[in-house]
Amino acid sequence: MNNNWNKAYIDAQGRICYQSGATIYCEQLHGGRLRACGYNTGATGRPEGMYPADGFLKNRCFALTVGGVELLYDYEWANGTAERSFAVTHKADGSVDVILSLTAPRYGIDVQVHTVLFGGDVMLRYLTLVNRTDKPMAIGALTIFGGGLFAGGAPATVGHFGYPLPGGEGDYHTQTLPVGRYTYHREDYNERYAQPFCTCTMPGSDNTFICQMAYSGSFSLSFDTRCVGGYFVELAASIAGPAPLLVLRPGEIFTTPEVFFGMVKGNVDDAVYALHTSIHARYAEFSKTCAVEASVGPGECEQKDIEDLMDVAQRLGGEIFYIDAGWYIKKGHNTLDWPGPCGDWTRTPDRYESTLDDFRERAHAMGMKFGLWMDVEKLGFESETYRERKAPRLISYTGADLADGGSAAVLDVARPEGLAWAYGQIKYVLDTYKLDYFRLDSGTFPSDACIEHDGYRENAGLRYYAAWYGLFERLRREYPDVVFQNCAGGGMRCDTGMTGIMSNTWVSDVNAAPHSFRIVNGMSMMLPVEYLVKLFEGMGAEMGGTLDFVLGASRFGSPLIPMTIFDADHTVNPLMENKIAAYLQSYKKYVRPMLHTCRTYHHTPEVNLGMPNERGVLEIAAPDGSTALLGVFTLGQVDPKNTRIMVHFAGLDSACRYDVYCNDVYIGQRDGWELTQGFACDISIACDARCYIAVKVD
Repeated sequence: MNNNWNKAYIDAQGRICYQSGATIYCEQLHGGRLRACGYNTGATGRPEGMYPADGFLKNRCFALTVGGVELLYDYEWANGTAERSFAVTHKADGSVDVILSLTAPRYGIDVQVHTVLFGGDVMLRYLTLVNRTDKPMAIGALTIFGGGLFAGGAPATVGHFGYPLPGGEGDYHTQTLPVGRYTYHREDYNERYAQPFCTCTMPGSDNTFICQMAYSGSFSLSFDTRCVGGYFVELAASIAGPAPLLVLRPGEIFTTPEVFFGMVKGNVDDAVYALHTSIHARYAEFSKTCAVEASVGPGECEQKDIEDLMDVAQRLGGEIFYIDAGWYIKKGHNTLDWPGPCGDWTRTPDRYESTLDDFRERAHAMGMKFGLWMDVEKLGFESETYRERKAPRLISYTGADLADGGSAAVLDVARPEGLAWAYGQIKYVLDTYKLDYFRLDSGTFPSDACIEHDGYRENAGLRYYAAWYGLFERLRREYPDVVFQNCAGGGMRCDTGMTGIMSNTWVSDVNAAPHSFRIVNGMSMMLPVEYLVKLFEGMGAEMGGTLDFVLGASRFGSPLIPMTIFDADHTVNPLMENKIAAYLQSYKKYVRPMLHTCRTYHHTPEVNLGMPNERGVLEIAAPDGSTALLGVFTLGQVDPKNTRIMVHFAGLDSACRYDVYCNDVYIGQRDGWELTQGFACDISIACDARCYIAVKVD
């Protein structure tokens, strides 16, 4: 990282200039608002070539509504001048923290605008809000980052995930922005699978804007396009939900969620790589795990299930074994009824002949870590915790308990006593069973709840997730050797606010072909691939596609061996076992070593499932071009006369020679020139795949 380049300063025009990677971003306090002054991605070191800041309608870098009043032109420097209200701190890791201190004295609120520079083109923004009055302060609207993006002669194009339901994770599509306002959002439980991620490009520009909100609650990504002598596009990345979003107590200081943003010279994949680089830097403290996992779950987690799958996992090279939902169910009760007892985590399980300690020691003797599943937010209606009100519950706007499905209430961790209860329960399970692995699940959406205090009904989202993220930051520091997996009803909470803290994340409960490819294809834009966990059997993965397809989709992340690998008599087809064993050996030897640093190439960023002859192509490659994985997938019926397509590696060195494997079978050496220029791939049936691994010959 070049610290001479990675810096912030005030230029002769009074603009705050953030210089990181090849990009300079500028903003300025002008007429009582902090406005964007543009981006220069030319690596020139000069804030020139910016768009006209006055061409935009609002162009606000952040926005607040306080006590029902929208603060438009009400800000001034907190310490009198820009120079005295501007602080820069250079960190030991090479990052730079920049703070602009503003105040709106008429309304008694101070705002600190924080920007973190990691040395790449994608930066980080968040706000600190301070109530300087002696009365509660209701924040009705909150935009954390915004302002002008593009000015040009044609409409811009926005890209985001379009289908906010299970199986829609990663459904990346682009469309032309209309004149006026276009909004992509997640406002309530029905839209809980929408992801706070977007890209934006403009014809005639070689730049791509990329943004991700590190927030698991309700959000809004709004684009306003003005057409006056050209097209002016501005963004508002905001918290959504019923007002007030936040009620600051007198003297209270509150830090908002973070937003990654950046203007990158290049295409969407260039912007994705810049985003991933900054995500790695932001969460470097919290290591990621790419182990081979195995698990049993509801309906399949009896004594014999556990022991038999442990045996198979050991043969296949499994490294983590865990028991999913159901391990705490009383003996004689159906584990498919797993939600009801959630909450009674300190009750000693009596379901098995063996103890959980016995299972742990058995896993360790086989060379595997051992773990358990837990949904600490779920207070099941059958639990003693729920019946005796041992923990506070989230309250909906109707005044009733917020429901988690039809079988549980939701723990209120926004309240200190609820947060303390959650910490105590998790710590009890970790310590009592000496876990190496902890799988966190959740199916709730706290932004549908409210907290009553100081005469207001405050939306629960902001306080809830501030507490929740803080809890798991604490736990990861206290248990540095434990693997913490995020799993929220499959594809919920996949933003970096949650996933950045955890060891990895379960990106979807939908694993059937062809959806499993689309999920991995899109989610690997929003998240680095080492964050992703996908199983290759079970939960629909065994339906609709070949074994090559489901194995192929799970190569881009961490694989999981499920109970459904067995036949009805608890045997494994030897042909399938041999194929899976070869796949896992190949994964460990060639793919996993590059996951933490690889670049992802989305050869087909947008796919239409089920369309005739639709193909999906995804690639990851080591930065030095030494190794790459290229997956080619058929996503619909294949025309018998059109079974062959030309594909190529984007991340290899054309001057080198490579050993090449197809679906884990060695097919010989190839010149890098041939692999990068294009070669034929022939697939004749729907939902099948060819996965090529190229390894540089020394």
